[in-house]
Amino acid sequence: MVPKRSSTTAKNQTLHQLCRTIGVRVREERKRRGLTQEKLAELTDLSSNYIAHVERASRGVSLGTLVDLAKVFGVPAYKLLITSRTT
Repeated sequence: MVPKRSSTTAKNQTLHQLCRTIGVRVREERKRRGLTQEKLAELTDLSSNYIAHVERASRGVSLGTLVDLAKVFGVPAYKLLITSRTT
């Protein structure tokens, strides 16, 4: 018999996957625009260390930060929540 996954574990996995997607999309958009992590940090008033953590999915982002990043990239915020294959 396969043990049931707790809902907390499933939620954590979903959140981690979302963080990975955001990280990949932030990196893609940053590179597409020829920005360094340092320049993106400057444009968003964040630290370059934080940008690096977001891109590696080791830190999550607030809704406000997601919106700020999207504004710099000139895309709707939801575009940072979906994989580039579907954009």
